[in-house]
Amino acid sequence: MSHQPACARGPAAECWCICASPRSLGRITPHRARLLALIADYRTNADIAASLGIAVATVKREVEDLRDLVACSSKRELARWWVVHEGRWSEFTGVVTVW
Repeated sequence: MSHQPACARGPAAECWCICASPRSLGRITPHRARLLALIADYRTNADIAASLGIAVATVKREVEDLRDLVACSSKRELARWWVVHEGRWSEFTGVVTVW
């Protein structure tokens, strides 16, 4: 029996994923969810800043904060994490992610 978290199993599984705990999911605000959706769409920091109406430096700082929150080492891993956990976040918060 595997001791890997269920979210890290599967053909694309790597050591990039931690299970989304209620604590980490609870710290994802609707703003952060929108940011994660844009990251998961592989947008550049400049594109994200323009979409959210914030400075590129703010995007960089918020990406770093999110990476620290969910223990991802890169923006690409953060995108993968959101793809795996977006549905759980919506269930946890009751917020439907339609952008």
